[in-house]
Amino acid sequence: MKLYKDILEGGMIPKGYGVSWRCYQSCKVRCYPIPINLIIRLSKHIYYAIMYGLFKSKWERELLIAYFNGMKDKRTK
Repeated sequence: MKLYKDILEGGMIPKGYGVSWRCYQSCKVRCYPIPINLIIRLSKHIYYAIMYGLFKSKWERELLIAYFNGMKDKRTK
């Protein structure tokens, strides 16, 4: 027995269920019962904040360095 329901975008969300996250590849939303969906949604937000907040790609690091160097140059003028 699965606890969640996958619904195509634009479909009706069942009563008592809430959207926890959205899959962009398959255009579906995953719905869980209301108190559980909030916990799952929060945990996914925390996971993404840790993964993408702490471990930036090389391109993002270089972009931030260039941005802050430009701001430093702007302040000294």
